[in-house]
Amino acid sequence: MASHGHATRKAVWDMLDACAPGWKCKETDHFFRVMWKDKTYPSFPKHSSIDIGHVKRLVKFLGIKACAGEHIPLLK
Repeated sequence: MASHGHATRKAVWDMLDACAPGWKCKETDHFFRVMWKDKTYPSFPKHSSIDIGHVKRLVKFLGIKACAGEHIPLLK
């Protein structure tokens, strides 16, 4: 089943501030590279409105699903 909906980049950054303290982001030519602890998610979209499927993959990859759902309701 496909994911439907969007989240703003600001909402994602705020969620990361709360759920992945110390996270960092590096802008590349086409994507943002999101880093936290020893993990790097290399291809987060640069758009201001992010498809929720990308956010779900990031959250799963970083292992912050329980916390993330409290900040972005579409992740529940």
